Amino acid sequence: MHLIALLASASYAYVGPVASNCPLGRSSAPMFLRGGSASASVEVASHAKEAIGLFGNMGGKAAFLAGGLVPLSLFAGPAPAPDDPPMRSWLKRAHQLITASSLLSLLVSVMYSAIAINQLTENSVAPTVSLRALLLSGKFALLWTGCNAHLFLGLFGLATAIAIHIWLKYGGSVGKAVMFSAASAVSLMLSVVNDAIAAHATDMPVGGSVVSLLLRYISLLLKAMVEGRRILTGCSLACTVAAIFFSVQALVSDYWQPRRAA
Repeated sequence: MHLIALLASASYAYVGPVASNCPLGRSSAPMFLRGGSASASVEVASHAKEAIGLFGNMGGKAAFLAGGLVPLSLFAGPAPAPDDPPMRSWLKRAHQLITASSLLSLLVSVMYSAIAINQLTENSVAPTVSLRALLLSGKFALLWTGCNAHLFLGLFGLATAIAIHIWLKYGGSVGKAVMFSAASAVSLMLSVVNDAIAAHATDMPVGGSVVSLLLRYISLLLKAMVEGRRILTGCSLACTVAAIFFSVQALVSDYWQPRRAA
């Protein structure tokens, strides 16, 4: 239930920019409409402060979840034994891959958040028509999309790792109960996230699901790599593809080779 509450809070943070499209209240009207100078209206149109709060919220959630994954991925996870049946050995290796990749994903989310907050604090941010325009289609689109995408990936990975860990440790009815509880939590979290993402589908190309969010994140990465000639971004994408390939190879070979030998 704590995971569901965390995701609901994170999803609210993603939906947060929507509120900025509401009409400004009397006290928030631009200064030039109340006899002030035109330069003061730029201050009102700058959404840096709100963006800092949202990035801090997402980065804090990612850091909290990463702390919970550190023991699971480094020393508290189940270790393979020579006499493990094929399925149990496969689950142990899958657990290690999921916890490690989820932890790294959350660390990337924390980094996106930290860099965005530094840029918003140290640099002058051009005024935009709304907070949504700044985060979803402005210069911070990659940072905001990447922060959300990696947070959600890490969160789903943590829920899956917990289920596998309890299944391997206790098995039986306890393991089944936790597995179904995790499936329920992940399904509900996906539904919440999909609804939050779909709220932006009317005026920006994020689609209506986590998959579309990830695709948009990849497209933004590729665009940044090509237009900015970012060699390290290209290396990161190439290493990600290699990691996925070797993960699949390890899981497939670990599962099928013992069965063929038998």
